Amino acid sequence: FQKLRRWRRGAAIVLSAAIFAALHGRNIGVSPIALANVFLAGVLLALSYERYARLWFPIGIHLAWNILSGPILGYPVSGFVAAESVLRTAISGPLWLAGGNFGIEGSVWMGVAEVGGIVWLMNAERRMQNEEVRRGGISSF
Repeated sequence: FQKLRRWRRGAAIVLSAAIFAALHGRNIGVSPIALANVFLAGVLLALSYERYARLWFPIGIHLAWNILSGPILGYPVSGFVAAESVLRTAISGPLWLAGGNFGIEGSVWMGVAEVGGIVWLMNAERRMQNEEVRRGGISSF
């Protein structure tokens, strides 16, 4: 990502998100919605890395998501089911709504949440840049 970022920001984000999606593309229960959501997760992780300039932040988000979803809540995580979980969760409803065997990452609700996170991170970055301009740290021209 860092080397790609020097080339072009948008390309770095899209390429790293596409690689992240490709790594999940053959998981159990993957659907087009699930793959789109994993791509959006890749965008979210790339933006979180960029926002906080620390690799631990997106790694922490990814780890927390996997632990919360699987071993704690009992959902499949990207198609993988935890052997044990704190809660037992039964998934029912249409695939597009409930995510099916891929877990909640395969539902449209996950995409809505990820788009919300992406918008929040993009706005946070914009606010940070505006604050730098107001303090005189970055030229406004």
